[in-house]
Amino acid sequence: EADMVVLGPGSLYTSVIPNLLIEGVPDALRQSKALKVYVANIWATEGETRGYSLRDHIDAIRRHVGDGLFDAVLVNNGTIPRNQRAALEEHGASLVTYRREDFPQKPPFLVIAKDVVDRAFPLKHSPEKLARELAEIMREFRPW
Repeated sequence: EADMVVLGPGSLYTSVIPNLLIEGVPDALRQSKALKVYVANIWATEGETRGYSLRDHIDAIRRHVGDGLFDAVLVNNGTIPRNQRAALEEHGASLVTYRREDFPQKPPFLVIAKDVVDRAFPLKHSPEKLARELAEIMREFRPW
């Protein structure tokens, strides 16, 4: 009976995909009338997804559980100051990049790029920005 189901943010192989591997979860998501949104991580981590783009994240989910799980994908497009970015990259992190041309003209979901990074802690999403964007997505998809 949910209006919206949010997948992520979280580490792709240790948080997001394991929850989707539980028997019945992918089918329940596909059958749900709720708006389903995948929130991509801002950073890819050393030893797990370093160098992964948004396309790589989506492809990994598809390889494990197939298509049709979400209506929208929210990815960060906010900038991170060069000095903070360099410090994080020194510790093995890389930004999850997004290029519109990596997706077909009519993908089975809408890709929404918004600034959701927490300026005080740029490894994470800003809870306020993320909540605002999810509410906006809900208004756009389900304007009642």
